[in-house]
Amino acid sequence: MQRGKKFLQILSVFVGMTLTACGDDSASSPSAENGGACEDLKPVSCPANLEEGSICDARDGKIYKVATIGEQTWLAQNLNYSSCQIESSSWCYDGKESNCDEYGRLYSWTAAAGVEAGFQRKYASLGTTVQGICPDGFRLPTEADWNELETFVKTEKGSVSASLRSVSEWADNFGYVATDAYGFSVKPSGYRFSSTMYMNLHEKATFWTAEEDMTDMGGNGSNAMIRSLDSRFDDFGTGSKLKDEGHAVRCIKI
Repeated sequence: MQRGKKFLQILSVFVGMTLTACGDDSASSPSAENGGACEDLKPVSCPANLEEGSICDARDGKIYKVATIGEQTWLAQNLNYSSCQIESSSWCYDGKESNCDEYGRLYSWTAAAGVEAGFQRKYASLGTTVQGICPDGFRLPTEADWNELETFVKTEKGSVSASLRSVSEWADNFGYVATDAYGFSVKPSGYRFSSTMYMNLHEKATFWTAEEDMTDMGGNGSNAMIRSLDSRFDDFGTGSKLKDEGHAVRCIKI
């Protein structure tokens, strides 16, 4: 009897250890961080009739608002597309699916540009017409695209930051109170700095451009150019970021 009880105690400990180990593996996997195991996408039929000012991404059926500003038409929401191919190079802020639903996904530059991860440390030299991760009919915007948007809004409204930011979600407005004058609705989606660090949710939005940093700062192909919006500043911020960081994507119509 004692021998049988001892065997059951040992078996119980063994089962507990096994379940704990399995739980640890799942929690540390990219699939767990991105909201579950990756499954191949199935064909999706978009609605026959869409609300005016919106488009449907036929890859997954997600519907996005669009905004026409001057001569340009943009997605008026951050892209929230994923697939098994880019699962390890796109993320939800803090690994929470609810943040993807609210703010869109954060992508490495290589995922955004639709090239292999090996180009995180060398130049891809893609040119200026890059569909990348964007749905059909749209492409990854260039620095020139962002400059054109900034010039148009600055001329019409004065403040770029106030005119393009959503009226909610921002921690504060400082002197540039958001009006969302064009329905561009930039939310403070933050960014992924490293595998363990996310930054600036509710404070800042950063977006990839199609262009790499070709200066010495680029580190032989390791950086790409971004645009950013911050409630503390009137215009777009510009900069160079490591390609393996996670930043948002806004697509522009071809």
